[in-house]
Amino acid sequence: MRNAVLRNAVLRNAVLRNAVLRNAVLRNAVSHKALPPVPYRDGS
Repeated sequence: MRNAVLRNAVLRNAVLRNAVLRNAVLRNAVSHKALPPVPYRDGS
């Protein structure tokens, strides 16, 4: 029983770390994409 709980916790931990990593990569890409001048900000 404890083995299944441990495996579940490890899986959830890996999924969480994966989501956090993907979120950081996405935010990084978005920030890099927003670095060049943004035209839709001034003349919308």
